[in-house]
Amino acid sequence: MAIDASLPAHVGVLSRRHILAAGGTDGEIRRAVAAGGIRRLRAGWYAWPTADPAVARAVAAGGVASCVTALAVLGVWVPHDSRVHVRRSRRLRGKRLGAGLKACDLPHGRSAPTAHAVDGVLDALAAAADCLSSEMLTATLDSVLRQGIATRAALEELWSRAPRRVRRALAAADGLAESGTETLVRLRLRRLGIRLTPQHWIGDKRVDFLVGRRLVIEVDSRAWHLDPGAYERDRARDRQLAALGYHVIRLTYEQVLYDWPSVARDILAIVRRGEHLRAPVGSRGGSRSGR
Repeated sequence: MAIDASLPAHVGVLSRRHILAAGGTDGEIRRAVAAGGIRRLRAGWYAWPTADPAVARAVAAGGVASCVTALAVLGVWVPHDSRVHVRRSRRLRGKRLGAGLKACDLPHGRSAPTAHAVDGVLDALAAAADCLSSEMLTATLDSVLRQGIATRAALEELWSRAPRRVRRALAAADGLAESGTETLVRLRLRRLGIRLTPQHWIGDKRVDFLVGRRLVIEVDSRAWHLDPGAYERDRARDRQLAALGYHVIRLTYEQVLYDWPSVARDILAIVRRGEHLRAPVGSRGGSRSGR
């Protein structure tokens, strides 16, 4: 079909209206469905073989992908959620969703048509504000700001009348973190009274956090596990930092998300002994920050 050249590869789901607007015809749609080139999700909506499975499920359920599902499709960091978050039109909101699907809406008086398979970033964030905890929302906003997906001014306008919790989550986002797990570590350590410097340079190496003069904390993202060379590169960095006299702690996504009490206990033990304040051997000194 003529639509193939303009189909968003990362989504792969379009409505009949968009197919026709892009130059396709109803006859082409019928023939493509009959030949198995595309499949009908529901009346007026179709999926290509490359369609994002979560987006296809949301549309098949009578809505569009929204909230954290849409944000993940748009490349924003969000905490892992196996459910598909769906926003439906008003007339369908009362109908029950199937297993693995979660109904979401746009709060704070915001409304938007369900015309596209995936909500835009501002609509998705508006929905996510009610689904995410304050710290998870800050981590998500850090990702949005760092990647330039939305400006702080646009976010402030979006939530100008939002509850205080949401506005505080935005105020806590600095746009520096390279992953949501970094943001969570920053927020949690500062709540413990530990002063730290994010994105600190040690020679030609930038580390996620420096605590005091020698405690380096590196945080692996979930995507880190997909990079076969990351393990070797990171261990080489850790070894080189240790040779300079730095104490390196590397945290995984799972440790930050699911085992934080143990992580916090270990870091506090190091800080309480004052080990983070000793000058690294052979260094020119670091940022003297600490608890």
